[in-house]
Amino acid sequence: MKDYRGEGSVCGVIVTWNPGPDLIHNVRVLRQQADACVIVDNASSGASQSILEELERQIPCTVIRNPENVGIAAALNAGFRVAIENGHEWLVSFDQDSTITEEFIEALRDAARGSANTGLVCPIYLDRATRRVIPMPKTHSGDLLTTMTSGCLCHRAIFQAVGPFEEQLFIDSVDTEYSLRVRSMGLRLIQSERAVLLHSLGKLQVHRFLGRNLHTTNHSAARRYYITRNRLYVLRRYPRDLAWLCHDVRSLLEELLMVVLFERQRWPKLRMMARGAMDCMLGKWGRQIQL
Repeated sequence: MKDYRGEGSVCGVIVTWNPGPDLIHNVRVLRQQADACVIVDNASSGASQSILEELERQIPCTVIRNPENVGIAAALNAGFRVAIENGHEWLVSFDQDSTITEEFIEALRDAARGSANTGLVCPIYLDRATRRVIPMPKTHSGDLLTTMTSGCLCHRAIFQAVGPFEEQLFIDSVDTEYSLRVRSMGLRLIQSERAVLLHSLGKLQVHRFLGRNLHTTNHSAARRYYITRNRLYVLRRYPRDLAWLCHDVRSLLEELLMVVLFERQRWPKLRMMARGAMDCMLGKWGRQIQL
């Protein structure tokens, strides 16, 4: 693949769904560092529409309004296509509640330019509620196994070579599948040591169990459906990625244990996890459960 690590404009792509007023602050801070910003809204309703309208009045940006919730993957694909059509070289994806810190964009680009064969660059993720660093799984060599979508930088040449995000997953594991696809093409996932992103990973709580600190994300039962279904899809699709396979099977068992031991509404969540596993076997994809 050609060397793409030059200069070029940066476009931030944010997927929204019923955002709160903090979105305006997050976009304003991003717009101070990025050359452009595209917001793709998945059919928000009520007061969120007023927030999007106020956002357009205050900050130069492009807002795409989907008539229905098409999911994170489809929304990201739409935003990336607009950014590329507008001539931007670098693409950075964000969740609506993620907030960048000083020199965030430049730190990501410096990391990309300073590393060979790079596919994706992610930041240090700092959980907004606990102020704890959210660790990313790594290979023995120190490269990342996967990364989150939010705050992740790629060049448009990488996106065009790897292909679009997997839309049939709808939500959850979209970032995992894409990370593994990038790595399957011989490209690296790296983490900038200078770029820090304030991020919310569910409702993160830390529990002490058998001498270890374990985390619960306290996702809803509906999210547990998608997490389980899509996770099994990814495990089936990339069975030869042994490093990821070992990591994720262990994580799956730990999360199941955490739900049983510590989370509320454990029975509804376990039922939805079972349904997600069944739908994976039956090949039921897309939006199956109302969020």
